[in-house]
Amino acid sequence: RSRGRERFVDVVFELDTPAHTMAMGKSHPEIMTDCWEWMANSGYKVDVDSDDCQAINPIAPAARTLVTNLITEAAKLTNSKYIHLGGDEVKYPCWDSDPAIKAHVAD
Repeated sequence: RSRGRERFVDVVFELDTPAHTMAMGKSHPEIMTDCWEWMANSGYKVDVDSDDCQAINPIAPAARTLVTNLITEAAKLTNSKYIHLGGDEVKYPCWDSDPAIKAHVAD
């Protein structure tokens, strides 16, 4: 923190969510969207991110808790008033294929 500040550098953490989270999903499967069937049948695996088509489930309480804890912890490690949370590259059909998310959106 102080090293960046001494050099007039604002260190900004990037927590790339809700996509690019398959590693987190391996240790916390309860936070991920249930879109395995879509992944298996869609033929969507066409880019460099093909093995990371899943995304955090935005309506899962465990996912909200985990992301909140990560943001809180990252904020304590920097003096920056900014943090980058990603938000791009989500394969929206994954979310669309999850019945719980679909029902939540419909409400």
